[in-house]
Amino acid sequence: MKESIKNQRRKKSENWNNFNFGRKLEVFDKMRKICKKCKLIFKGTECPICHSTNLADGFRGKIIIIDPENSELAKKLNIKQKGEYAIKIK
Repeated sequence: MKESIKNQRRKKSENWNNFNFGRKLEVFDKMRKICKKCKLIFKGTECPICHSTNLADGFRGKIIIIDPENSELAKKLNIKQKGEYAIKIK
């Protein structure tokens, strides 16, 4: 009886850990990189905005800026070009 309760708890915790509530770092395929300077998510070896080669592979959370001129969030984060940006870099 005790083993079955332990197994049920283990299965429940394993199922719960499969959900990603933004706590785990998102790691994309090796083609995608994040610029550590401007936090842009892109494919390649050099950032197209700031031309930095200081890159990361993982991040936590992202925002997508479509219209940086009219976006309050883009103004607050000092983003001037549209694109996908990481919130926290690994």
